[in-house]
Amino acid sequence: QGNQTLWLFLSFSAQALGLTAWLPTARLNQPWNSPAWSISAEFFFYALFPVLTIFLSKLGTRGLITFASIGLVIQAGLIIGFTNFAPANAKGFLVSQFPITHLAEFIVGAVTCKLLSGSTSRHRIGHLKVGIFKYGAFTAIIFLSIFPPVQPMYFLLTPFFAVLIATYALPNSKSYVLGSRPLLLLGESSYALYMIHIPVLNLLDISEVSIFQAGWILLFELIALSVVIFLFVESPMRKLIQKKAISGFKGA
Repeated sequence: QGNQTLWLFLSFSAQALGLTAWLPTARLNQPWNSPAWSISAEFFFYALFPVLTIFLSKLGTRGLITFASIGLVIQAGLIIGFTNFAPANAKGFLVSQFPITHLAEFIVGAVTCKLLSGSTSRHRIGHLKVGIFKYGAFTAIIFLSIFPPVQPMYFLLTPFFAVLIATYALPNSKSYVLGSRPLLLLGESSYALYMIHIPVLNLLDISEVSIFQAGWILLFELIALSVVIFLFVESPMRKLIQKKAISGFKGA
C-alpha cells in the first residue's frame, strides 16, 4: 500500500510539472489523467517555438517544404525504429506520446502558417484550386481513416490535415457552417473535452457505472462540461496569462 501511494504521489508530481510525456512508465504517466501527456508535449513545443520561428524566417517556400518533408521522414523512421526495437512495455508510449515523435507535426503546422503568411499571396489562389486542395485532402483523410495502410496512421494524415486547415484559412474559403458561433465554441472546447474524458470515465468506473449504462447522455454531459470549463476556466486563465505576459514585457 505504501509503495502504491509513493507511485501515485510521483505520478501526480509528474502531471503537475508537465513531465508525463517524457516518462515511459505506466505507473507515472497513466494515473490521474493520462491525456495530460499532450500538455507535456506542448510545453516542449512552446519552448522550441522562438528558435523555430527564427529558423523558418530564413527559409523560402522551397526550403520550408523541404524542411517539413524531412521532419515527416524522420518521424516515420522513429516510428519504425520504436515499433521494431523498443522494449515491449515502452513501444506504444514512444510511438503515441513521446514529444520527439510528434515534433514533425508541430513543424508542419508552423511551416503551413509561414507559407500562408509569406510571400506567396493568398489572394492569387483561385476558388477552383482551393476546392481541389480542400476536397482532395478531405477525401484522402476519410479514405486513409477507413482503409489504414499502416499503423499508427497519424503521421500519414498530418500533411493532409495541414492542407485542409490551410485551405480553410484562406480568405476566399470561408465556411459559414464551420465559422458559426456554436461550432466555433465546440471547437474551442474540444481540448477540454479531451482532457476530462478519462477522469470522468474513471469516476464512473469507481462508481461501478459502465459507459453503456450511462449511454448517450454521458457524451452530451461531457460536451456541456467541456464548454463550461472553456468559458469559465480556460478562457479567463488564458486572458490573465496574456495580460501578465504583456505587463512583464512592458516592465522589462
